[in-house]
Amino acid sequence: MNATGFSRVAERKRLYQEVVDQVTELILQNRLQPGDRLPAERDLAQQLGVSRTAIREAIRALEEKGLVEVQQGAGTFVRSPSPEVVTESLSLYFQTNVTRYLQLMDLREILDVEIASRLARKIETEDLERLRAHIRAMQESLDSPERFAKEDVAFHMDFYRAAKNEILLMIMQPVMDLLEEAMAASFEEPGSAESSLLLHQELVERIAARDPEGARQVTRQILTRGEMRMKHEL
Repeated sequence: MNATGFSRVAERKRLYQEVVDQVTELILQNRLQPGDRLPAERDLAQQLGVSRTAIREAIRALEEKGLVEVQQGAGTFVRSPSPEVVTESLSLYFQTNVTRYLQLMDLREILDVEIASRLARKIETEDLERLRAHIRAMQESLDSPERFAKEDVAFHMDFYRAAKNEILLMIMQPVMDLLEEAMAASFEEPGSAESSLLLHQELVERIAARDPEGARQVTRQILTRGEMRMKHEL
């Protein structure tokens, strides 16, 4: 390994992938940090002992992963890992199989019930007010299934945001985005949006009242009814 941290690669797998692995590992080790400029293509090829073609393929792969950014005329720079890249990858995975939509509802039950309990024990005032604002917006959107579903998604994203966990947000954003269309279709059934609104109102009341078990029970009801509507639509 030379002073820059790169070492010559062996031809035991596709050369460009070896380059990708090395750059990724250096980023994980913080030896390459966001904003750092990678060596020029010619220099990097020489340091690694591979062709410039392999370097170009590796840079494209790293760019697709969101780990580097190519700036024309300036070079290739290390990026911070992007939540948007994680979201896009999860979205593609979910969309390849319609039955995974129901698995998403299972995932939500695992997560949402515990989050509701935690928020009922301790939620910041501004987060509680955001949830109340979404309730008002949902009330105003009862005549439009699409708008109501959008407000429902916004409610739950702020519900997750109140848990103060960045990884949770990265996981749940594509989940809720994918569910939104099916939710909108399910809210076309007369009375479904109204009943959903009542449950969301009760959830906020249970959280505000510092009632963890009540919040858990209401969350289960929200998810159970949502899953029933989802199964009907799918």
